Amino acid sequence: MRGFLWNYLEKLIARMEKNLDRIRVSIPQGKSKGFRVMTYQLPFEPIYTVEKALEFVDQRIREISKYNPHVVALPRYTGNLLMGIVPLSGKKILTEKGRKIIENYGVIFRSGYISMLRKIAISTGSVIVGGTILLPGGKEEYYVVSGNGDIVASGGLKSIYKIFRVEDVVCSFMFPEELRDYKGVRRFTEDGGRVVFTSEVLEEPTSDWKIKTGIWARSQSLGVFGVNSSIYGNFLGRNLSGITFVSSPAALTKRLDGFVVKMTDPRNKGIAIADLDFETLEEYIRSLPKNYRRWTLGVR
Repeated sequence: MRGFLWNYLEKLIARMEKNLDRIRVSIPQGKSKGFRVMTYQLPFEPIYTVEKALEFVDQRIREISKYNPHVVALPRYTGNLLMGIVPLSGKKILTEKGRKIIENYGVIFRSGYISMLRKIAISTGSVIVGGTILLPGGKEEYYVVSGNGDIVASGGLKSIYKIFRVEDVVCSFMFPEELRDYKGVRRFTEDGGRVVFTSEVLEEPTSDWKIKTGIWARSQSLGVFGVNSSIYGNFLGRNLSGITFVSSPAALTKRLDGFVVKMTDPRNKGIAIADLDFETLEEYIRSLPKNYRRWTLGVR
């Protein structure tokens, strides 16, 4: 039975990948001035059919093309949405029973997930920070795809962090667990990094304090822009939540709260967009006392 279902799922994913080419788009001519980032807040709603997967991709392409960002961030576990295609799995993947589905069939969906990211990237000309996919054995992977469809960064929680460049801007994806310790971000800034992408997923209840313990805190102490995407709803028996935002040092934000832009409701679908001002960030960093810079940016 498992072998039959495996073959059936592989054929479905192959059909989806083939049909991705049929999505017709008009690639925007040139990017917006400056450096625009766009980050999502999405519900965990399993995708049940190939047609729904194609609709998901088409909708993302239309949204991204409207705002023409340099980089787009999708939430954690985006790749696992495809696992709803497993027959009779839709409700199971929301509960602990979903772990068996991941162990048995999760690896099948990795190629489909990457193909979706590539289609979105090539169709929009934007770099796509694709969130993650949870795989058998508790392994979790992320992928960053360039505007021409190349994977420019990937890895897991235990991988050495990888940087990628968008034009002249040095960026990185880091798992929320890595952001609890400042050392990884500090090494990144010493290498010239200025933007950290992540997907902080919290379990209910969500509080302002929890939101400020990850990339927001690193923005304040280390002088980087943070781009957070989030997903909400039930997944493997966990009630997930979070807030999508872009963070920077508080002195550079209108409300002096450290948020360049922030969604207000953790249970609503939406998009946050920000144009990052690196010139102002660099001026801020240069204005800090030398002893502060020494500990924040590794200046010797």
